[in-house]
Amino acid sequence: MIFLRSFDSSGFNGIKNKVKGIDIFKGDAPFKFKYIKDAQDEGLEFDEAFNKHLHKQHISGLVNLLHYGDALSMAESIETRLPFMDYRLVEFAFRLPYDYKIRGIEGKYIQLKAMESYLPDYITKGTLKIGFATPLDKLFSTSPDIERILTTQNCGELFDNTKVSKMLEDHRKGKGDYSTILFRILNAKLWYKIFFEDDLSLRLPKQEPSFVKMGV
Repeated sequence: MIFLRSFDSSGFNGIKNKVKGIDIFKGDAPFKFKYIKDAQDEGLEFDEAFNKHLHKQHISGLVNLLHYGDALSMAESIETRLPFMDYRLVEFAFRLPYDYKIRGIEGKYIQLKAMESYLPDYITKGTLKIGFATPLDKLFSTSPDIERILTTQNCGELFDNTKVSKMLEDHRKGKGDYSTILFRILNAKLWYKIFFEDDLSLRLPKQEPSFVKMGV
């Protein structure tokens, strides 16, 4: 899986979107972008090719997940800690041989071995790993408010609302599960409305708070 993900570059992603029938932009792709994982390894040398792949995963998808976690926790004034992300532990893990990390089809091998006397078997020996998924597929199938935003609200010249409507219709008819990309389109449109269409001045205080005047 890690090997296949290494090919998930901007060019390959475009081919996948065409195969999946994802066509939501106005005209040709309106922007150029570069995946973080396509960036150079900054001259880093690794003893094993596997560690090089792990490094690409570390500086791309994992960084995004950390940003999401930080933003969501700070939005609720919650301080989160990730003990396995201590830089000394990460550097140590990169120096370990390949078979300490994956043995056969078993991942996190050394971690599971270290914790097997502390955790129950269904965790250390379990093979099913599922994240905390949200029911996006049902949300896009039932919410009239989301349908209105997706199909009528603009996002500059980025999305073709007719194409987005067709994708939503296909999703509701069960022709494909487009919940993830519909969720991203929804977020982009809401972000655009808040920061480019709404009058932000209406939300600003009419005068400086007292603590600003006091020089705090």
